[in-house]
Amino acid sequence: LKNRRERSSWELANAENRGAFINRLNHDWASILDIKYLEQIPRELDTKQRVQEALLLKDSDLCYVISHYDEWDDQLVEYKTVFKGIYGRGLATLIIHPSADKLYLETEQEVGSPKRFLGKR
Repeated sequence: LKNRRERSSWELANAENRGAFINRLNHDWASILDIKYLEQIPRELDTKQRVQEALLLKDSDLCYVISHYDEWDDQLVEYKTVFKGIYGRGLATLIIHPSADKLYLETEQEVGSPKRFLGKR
C-alpha cells in the first residue's frame, strides 16, 4: 500500500526514525509488510539449509539488512554471513535480496521459536 511504503521509506531514510520502523518490525510486522507476499515457514521445515534452498540464494549473494541488531542493520552483507548471525537470536530481522524479489523475515520471539517467513514476488 502506498501509505505504508511512504511511511516506511521515510522512517528508514532518517536515522532518528529508523528505530520506529524496527520497533514495528519487532511488534507489528504485519502493519509494514503485505502478508499476501509472505509464506510462513512451517516449524518442521524450518532449518537454515531449507530456508536458503527455498530462497534460491547463494552464500555469496549480497543482501540488504534491516534489523534490530545494530551490527547488521542498514548493511549490504553476504547472505551466508548475515543469516548465520541472526538466525534464531529472537529479535526481528528482514533480509532483502537486491533484486527485491526475495526476502527473509524473522520476527521477534515471543512464545516458542520466532515466526519466520519467506517472501517472493
